[in-house]
Amino acid sequence: GEWRFRRVWMRFRLDFLGGDWARRKQFLRDCYKRLAGLAGASKQFSGLEGELAEFLNDVAESPSRHFVCIFSGTTHLQEHRGNRPIRMARVLLDRGIPVLFSYWRWRRSEKIPQNSTEGLFQAPMDFTVSKLTRIARHEFKQAEKFFVVTFPHLACARSVNTFNSNGWTTVDDVRDDWAEFCRAGHAEWYDKDIEEYISNNVDVVTAVSAPLQAKIQKLLRTGKVTL
Repeated sequence: GEWRFRRVWMRFRLDFLGGDWARRKQFLRDCYKRLAGLAGASKQFSGLEGELAEFLNDVAESPSRHFVCIFSGTTHLQEHRGNRPIRMARVLLDRGIPVLFSYWRWRRSEKIPQNSTEGLFQAPMDFTVSKLTRIARHEFKQAEKFFVVTFPHLACARSVNTFNSNGWTTVDDVRDDWAEFCRAGHAEWYDKDIEEYISNNVDVVTAVSAPLQAKIQKLLRTGKVTL
């Protein structure tokens, strides 16, 4: 995103243009590692392409009357983690509802978990952001399909109306005060305009606490935030 570009540009100016030879070499090493990581991610994704296509076709033929795509800012589903998006996914899977779970990973070198759970496809966000339009436009037989946004990512703002126009119920599930995370230096990607746009372009907005409910309610032009 733009904030990442600014950070790299600042490092280039300070460490490469303005640094001594040791700092310049370190900057070049870091660039090489990043490029190598991108190449590794490309190899990882070659297998995911086929898995995603197979999963979407399986869901289209599934007897389930529902399908849920969760755009999560948390880690992948695992045994000993229990945050809100992960618990939501587990409840849906226990009810026999197929789930596509887009998760956050810190490094492209992180191993992608195998999709061995029936009814579940999970992939890192750096893969799924480019697949959202494809997912939204896929033909499913389900009576209801849901796109759940659990944090205000730019990709969600860009694709939410594509989901809306293809018959999905879109949900903004507000689970954290991202502006405060940003002030503390832990969510530099946050943009208030993006959060406001998503909240005003989904069918349903929910919040996990009364303070969050009141905060997001002020952003809405119409409708109410459900606690």
